[in-house]
Amino acid sequence: MSIAAATPAAAATLVIDSIEFVDTSPLRYGTATPVAGGAELTFILSPFVITSPALDDPMLAFCLDFDLDLPIGDVSLAYEDFVFELGTPADVERIGQLVNYGTSIFSQGGLSEPAIYELSVIQAAIWTITDPEYAFSFAAAYHPNEPALVAELNARIEAYAAGGKPGYTSDMRTIANAEYQPLAMGVPEPATWALMIGGFAGVGAALRRSRFLPVG
Repeated sequence: MSIAAATPAAAATLVIDSIEFVDTSPLRYGTATPVAGGAELTFILSPFVITSPALDDPMLAFCLDFDLDLPIGDVSLAYEDFVFELGTPADVERIGQLVNYGTSIFSQGGLSEPAIYELSVIQAAIWTITDPEYAFSFAAAYHPNEPALVAELNARIEAYAAGGKPGYTSDMRTIANAEYQPLAMGVPEPATWALMIGGFAGVGAALRRSRFLPVG
């Protein structure tokens, strides 16, 4: 699914100081297998934690396009609000529910091992919706003694991609930088959004690091 975007007439700008993976442990490595055939990709299966002067606390962000690398580290990049066309309204609803479900987990703080796994499951489910040309799963090679765990995690990816997370709002904020690298964030309190409207200040060069890992 290609992601099209349009900039709203009155787009807000969020200057992000840093973007980091929630977790880069091999336990969170995943595979993406092209549905139509081709080489399997190994990659870091994790959403991001972003910081900004406009945010009181770090915030969780999910990547919306599997095929794109994102700037990692101290980036000082401006991200603008975008309206993304993510397929059908049902696709958008499921993605929004999952983004807010993940945000609720992250906001509780002190992430446990099961919580970190769940955030990785959510990221994979979102990609399953936005990039259906791939089949996403946890890399079994990094859990050689835990086939039941891998099966459970992969089953949740499929379940969340198909059914979303009913009970959570589908409202979300979608943003992208000048290189069109889209992120989705949950909906905080209205007062927090008011603080997130900023300007293009100190836009610097991004340290780039690929999410993808060498195979073999």
